[in-house]
Amino acid sequence: MNVEMDTAAKERWARSASTHRPFHGVEGELWPVRLLEQGQTSPQAGEKVVNDLASRLADHVLGAPLEAYWVSKGLIRPDAVKTVNWSALSLARETPALARRFWVSKFASNHCAVGTRLHQRQLTDSPSCPRGCPEEETSQHVLSCPNGNDLWDSLASILLQWGRKNKAAPGLMEALITGISHWRDGTAEHAPLRYWPSDLRTAYESQTAQGWGGVLFGFTSTAWERFQSSHFKAIRSRRSSRRWVAALIRKLWDVSWDLWNYRCYQLNKESDPEAEQALRALSTCISVACARRTSLYPAPFRPMLQRPLHQILSSS
Repeated sequence: MNVEMDTAAKERWARSASTHRPFHGVEGELWPVRLLEQGQTSPQAGEKVVNDLASRLADHVLGAPLEAYWVSKGLIRPDAVKTVNWSALSLARETPALARRFWVSKFASNHCAVGTRLHQRQLTDSPSCPRGCPEEETSQHVLSCPNGNDLWDSLASILLQWGRKNKAAPGLMEALITGISHWRDGTAEHAPLRYWPSDLRTAYESQTAQGWGGVLFGFTSTAWERFQSSHFKAIRSRRSSRRWVAALIRKLWDVSWDLWNYRCYQLNKESDPEAEQALRALSTCISVACARRTSLYPAPFRPMLQRPLHQILSSS
């Protein structure tokens, strides 16, 4: 039977080859799948999928169309799409809860209840920032609004602590925070690079070419992974630099979430005498605790009290 099937297949192949058609149907094939490129409309056009359908569809949908979408949102520059660490970004999405993944997608695509979206839905009279800034409130503006500067200072300290705990390459977290800070105040192109090592400077410049506006959404340059990989090799660590960058992206999402929550708190807080009295009492206790020697407290609590008092009070 195998010999007969092989002979029949060869005869069909010989007949099909003589037609000079690029694609050949299969008898009884009801739903042939073809991946059409932009501008193709004919059912017979495009590349026919014959195996690994799920992966092929994912590559087709999550390829150029997705890249063009994020470019249109202003999170990536068109000439730097290929420098985005898409692999680490995809890996970062595997761990968070479903609700957090939904929020990241909605926030990055500007579909949360920001000023421009509410104005588009005719729920507000103006798309301007409701916290008093003259600019239109988009998701990027929420992250860069001057009204969140106090919280950003505290979050930057938390990022540094995270980097030290997770064996970040020397200077990597400082460079990231410098770039984000300069982006927030509009001077991302003028960071002091000449005092940095060449490989760190290369990573920073790669991110600058890609754009700093998407970093807190997880759009990081592949140069950071290479820089961290060199550090792991230098300290003879077997950790994966890609998984490390994925963890960093999740931490950056936490920062974005905190800035968004702070924005919502500023807009929706109500005057509650009892709550204000409790906050004043808490601030007094924190001030007294900071005035004492930190060595008197358990080790896990000491880093929280080593920050400047105004940062602690602004984040409490």
